[in-house]
Amino acid sequence: MLNTPYEYKPYDSNQPSHCSVVCVCCISVNDVLLRLSEYQLLPQFLTESIIDRAIAPITCTSEETAAAVDQFFGDRHLATEADRQVWLEQAGIILEHAQAIATRPAE
Repeated sequence: MLNTPYEYKPYDSNQPSHCSVVCVCCISVNDVLLRLSEYQLLPQFLTESIIDRAIAPITCTSEETAAAVDQFFGDRHLATEADRQVWLEQAGIILEHAQAIATRPAE
């Protein structure tokens, strides 16, 4: 075992609900909150959570979503589908996550 506060073990889809799998390790919710606070990210996290709840009932049409995603990828100069796929893989997200980011209100 490494000398860290994290419990490293192989990925198990049956992880207890009090753990989140991040980089194939189990980090307790308390540790996540502590780290967010230490890194001064807790206020931003709470703000974003409030925004998420406020906009949850708002839905975009498929045309609005497509336009937002096109603009999102265009802003990143990702013109081809291949470029987009590479970017998604490097960012560690899937298209649905990019769509959620693209359709969120700008800051």
